[in-house]
Formats: sequence, structure tokens, C-alpha cells
Amino acid sequence: MQQFLDGHDPSLPVIIILQLCKLKKMTAANVELTQVVSQMFVPPVLSVADDLLQTPRMTIEDLIESTQDSYTVISARCPVPRYKVHLQVIDDTRSITFVMFDRVVFQVVGLTAQDLLDYMNNDPSSPPYPRELDLFVNKWMLFKAEVTDANLYRNWRGYNVKKVTSDADVISRFTSLHGIQVRFCQCQFQSLRMWFIS
Repeated sequence: MQQFLDGHDPSLPVIIILQLCKLKKMTAANVELTQVVSQMFVPPVLSVADDLLQTPRMTIEDLIESTQDSYTVISARCPVPRYKVHLQVIDDTRSITFVMFDRVVFQVVGLTAQDLLDYMNNDPSSPPYPRELDLFVNKWMLFKAEVTDANLYRNWRGYNVKKVTSDADVISRFTSLHGIQVRFCQCQFQSLRMWFIS
């Protein structure tokens, strides 16, 4: 920088943008600092409590209708249990993980996650996961799966299931339509997660 200033026409201005540095006195006699445009300000680190109390509040409706980027704090409770079921699904080519959420699992099982939780909580001899989910084990089923950006660009190997059926007539029509010879298919129960949402 000093070499540049020494060879620069002093009648022309020089604009220097510095970031994350401290300015010391320049040695060239013909250099005059005319203005400090800005100084970096590092805000103090707030505690979680202070941060939450100082951030503007919104309701869930406000959040949904929001039209600009912002930070907000929402006060909400989480009383509703929901399904999140991971199935290891195998056809005659490979295996993969399908992820099924509340609506899809309910359509197959016929019980809400709350029903299963109540049953498990009231029966001390209940297994670690509800036996009702065995409906998925070793069954031939049709899955309508979604391929998302996460699958395409972030190497996520779980595919969300939008619809599922084990109806023999539908499966027969599907296999006939696509010329599929039914050799095998297993759906092995891998894990169950129930979570709470607002």
C-alpha cells in the first residue's frame, strides 16, 4: 500500500476500504486522512433470555402472513403428537428409506399417534413401539414418493411418501400396467419417531 501511495498522483483521491483492521499513522507526508467512513460495531452477545425478550413478537397467523425477512419470537405450545415413521423398503433392484408423516401413517394404521401413545402409556407391558405399525412389515405396497432438492442436491437419502396403498387390486393393476413381475418386496420397520408440533 505504501508503495502504491508513493507512486500515486497526489492530486487524485485514493479510496481505501479496510475490514477487520486497525488504522495506524501513514508514513507518507503527502497523505491526509480526510474521513473515516465507518467503524465496525460488534454488538454484545445477548443471553437467550435477553435475545428472546428483545426480539419483536408475532402470532402464528402473523408469521404465516409475513411479507418481509425478519426475526420474530412466537409463544406457542406443542400438545399434538404426530407420526414420523422411517421404513426400509426393498424391491428387486435396491433398498431405500421412505419417511411417512402423520396423515399417511394414519390412513394405513387407522389410529392417531395420540391413540397409540395413550395405549402404550396405559399398558406397562407394551412393546417399545406400537405393534399396529407391523402393518408395514413384509407387505407388498405401492408408495407415491417425492424427490426433492434435498435428494437431488444435498444427498439426502430419505424420500417422503405422499400416498401409500396395500390394496391388492390396485397393486395388480399397477404391475400389469408396467409389466412388472412380482418377485419380492419387503418393508422392514426401521424406526418410529413421534414429535410434538404447535
